[in-house]
Amino acid sequence: MNSDLLHGATAPIEDWPDLVPLDTPNLPQLDLQHLPAWAGDYARAWAVTTETPPELAAGMVLVTCATAAARRMHIMVKPGYFEPCNLWVVTALPPGNRKSAVQSAATKPLVHWERDQAEVMEAEIQRITSEYKTIEARAKDKRNKAAKEQDEGKSKALAQEAADLEASLPTIPLPPQIWTSDATPERLGSLLAEHGECMAWLSSEGGVFDLLSGRYSSGIPNLDLVLKAHSGDSERVDRGSRPPVYLHYPRLSIGLSPQPDVLRGLASKPGFRGRGLLGRFLYLLPPSPLGYRKLDAPPVPEGITTSYVAGIYAMLNWEPQIDAEGHENPYLLKLTREALAEWNDFAHAIEIQMRPAGDMEHCTDWAGKAPGAAARIAGVLHGIKHAHGKPWEAHITQETMSSALEMMAVITRHSLATLDMMGADPTIAAARHLWDWIERGRLERFSVREAFNALRGRFPRMKDIRIALEALEERGYVLELEAVSHGPGRPIPHRDCATGDPGALAMSWRSLLAGSVEEPGIIIKDPLPAKIEHISDIADSAYSAEGDSKFLEVLSHITAQLPISPIEIRDGLDAEEIQQWHQGLLSIEELDAFARAVVQRQAMIRGEIPEHFIYKATCKQCGPIWLWMEDEVLSCPWCINRINHHSIPRPTVIRCGDCDYFNPIDHPFLGHCQRGEVEDIAGLWRTTFRECEQFVPIP
Repeated sequence: MNSDLLHGATAPIEDWPDLVPLDTPNLPQLDLQHLPAWAGDYARAWAVTTETPPELAAGMVLVTCATAAARRMHIMVKPGYFEPCNLWVVTALPPGNRKSAVQSAATKPLVHWERDQAEVMEAEIQRITSEYKTIEARAKDKRNKAAKEQDEGKSKALAQEAADLEASLPTIPLPPQIWTSDATPERLGSLLAEHGECMAWLSSEGGVFDLLSGRYSSGIPNLDLVLKAHSGDSERVDRGSRPPVYLHYPRLSIGLSPQPDVLRGLASKPGFRGRGLLGRFLYLLPPSPLGYRKLDAPPVPEGITTSYVAGIYAMLNWEPQIDAEGHENPYLLKLTREALAEWNDFAHAIEIQMRPAGDMEHCTDWAGKAPGAAARIAGVLHGIKHAHGKPWEAHITQETMSSALEMMAVITRHSLATLDMMGADPTIAAARHLWDWIERGRLERFSVREAFNALRGRFPRMKDIRIALEALEERGYVLELEAVSHGPGRPIPHRDCATGDPGALAMSWRSLLAGSVEEPGIIIKDPLPAKIEHISDIADSAYSAEGDSKFLEVLSHITAQLPISPIEIRDGLDAEEIQQWHQGLLSIEELDAFARAVVQRQAMIRGEIPEHFIYKATCKQCGPIWLWMEDEVLSCPWCINRINHHSIPRPTVIRCGDCDYFNPIDHPFLGHCQRGEVEDIAGLWRTTFRECEQFVPIP
C-alpha cells in the first residue's frame, strides 16, 4: 500500500466492491461426483431436496460410511505406514440450514441397524440373562450357607462352590451400539470397549467441543482417549471403582455441523491446538443459502434411499476377520502402484506448502495429517464401491485415489479458512483487530500513520499494520486512495479489489493446491526468524576505524534481553562472517537470529526443551523427540546432542514399530520385543504408544 489515505466502509455503494468476509473467503465447492455410487446419489438427492450446500450432505454421508468401514478395514498406504478408516468431519453452517434433517437422513441406517440387531439378539439376551440370574442366585445361596455354617471345613467348601458358580456366570451380550451424540470422554471409553472399539460421535451442534474442553470435569480437558481413538492407538481406560478396560485398536469417527460462531476461538481452548485436536478434523465451511432458496425442491426418490440403506447395511454386515487365537483383526487395504504414486504427489505438494512462507506454514498440525486423511477418504470410497462384496480382495485404484484427492483438495481450502477463522492465521486475526478499530470509530477515512499510532500496542511495526491493511483491501473492506490534492482537481480514484469465483468446480487437486507447489530454488541458508527493527538506527555496518567497537555495541543491544554476552556471540562467528559485517553483507537481523540460535543451542545442550518445541515427533536418528511439528523427520536439532553424547529429553511415550528391538510377526500390527519389554496378551502393537527406556530407533 503506497498511499497514506484509505477509504472507509461508507463509500457510495456503486463504487464499493463486493465484500469477501474475513471468516469465509471464496472457497471451491465440493463436487459430489467424486462420492461414488449409491452414497453420492444419496448425498446429491438430499442436498437438492433440502436446498443445502453439497458439503453438508457429503460430510455426514462420509462419516456414516467411515463408521461402517472402520469396523472391518484399515489401509496400508505403504510398507510400515497404516491408517484406519475413521474420519473426523466438521461442516459449519448458521442455524436454519436444516442441518439436523440432513444428519438424520445420512445416519438413519446406523439407527435402524442398531434396532434390527437388538431385535435379532433379544431372545438370546433374555435366555442368557435368565441363566445369569439363576447361577447368581445359587451362588448367593451358597454364600449365605457358608456364612452360617459353624463347621470351618464345610464353610470353606460352600464358599468354594459359590466362587465356582460365580466364575461360571455367563457374559450377557449387549445390543450393538455404533454411535452416540452426548457421551463424555470418560463414558466414551466404556462404550468403545463394550462395542467392538469402533463408534461414531455425531451431533448437529458443537456440544462435543464443550465435552472435550472439560464441561463435566471441572474445566480440565480430557483428550487422551479421543486423540488415540483417531489414530487407532491402544489406551487403558480407568472406570473409577470398576476394573479398567484396555482398548487395543480404538477407532472413533466424528461428524459435527455446528454454527460457525462455535468454531471461533477454539484454537485458544487449552490443549485443543497444542495437542493436535483441531489438526485432526476435516473442515467444510460452505456459504449459507438462506434467502436464496426456491422452497419447491422435489423429495428424495425412494429408490435412492433404498440403495443407500442397503449399502450401509452391507458395510456394517461385513464378516470380521478372526485369527487362529480367536482375535478379530481388521482387513488390510492396499494401494495399486499408480494410486500410491498419486498419493505421493499429493503428500509432496502438502509438504512443500508447510515450508516457511508456504500457505500452510501456520497450520502444520493440520497439514501434517492431510495426506493420511486423504488415504482414509480413499479407503472409505473403496469400501463404498465394493460395499456388496469384499473390498479387501481388491486394491485401491488410481481412480479412487484421484477422487479422494480431489475431495481432499477442496477440504484443504475449507480447512485453512476455518483454521484462520479460529485465529490460527495471524494475518486474519490482525485484520479483524484493525477492522474492529475502524468500526468502533465509524471511520470514513484514515491514514496508515493514524492507524499505526492508535494501535501501536497491537502493531509494534508499521510493516505489521500494512499487512493487515492489505488483507482488508484484498477482501474489499477498505480502498486505497491515490495522493489527495487539497486544492481543486479531479475526483480521487480508487483501486478495484480482486474477487474470486466461489463456485468454481472441475478444478484438479493440483490446481487447488498450486499456490506454492513448485520446488523453490537452492536455499543457501536456513531462513532466520525474529527479524528486528528497534536497533536498526544504531550504526552503519560499513567498515570504519570504530568498526569493532560498533560491532560490539550492536551485539550488546542484541543480547540485552538474552542470557548470553556479546563476546560469546562474537566468538561464535568465524572471521569471514565478521568481515562480512564490516563490508555491510551481514545484517542486524541475521546477527539477532544467530544470537537467538546460539542461546537455544546452549539450552538444548543442557537438556532444556525450547518453548516452541511442543509436539511429539520422531527422528530417524534420535528416536522420539520434542519438535515444533508432529512428524517423522530424517534428522533434527537434537542430532547434535546425540553426536556429542549429550542427553535428549524425550516424550513420555514411543512407538514399538520405530524401535530396533521390535520383531514384527506376520501381521501388520503385532510383534515382540527382543529386550523383553512387557507385552500385551497378543504381543506388542506396531502403532502402540508406550513408555520404554530401552527404546533404540531403527538405524
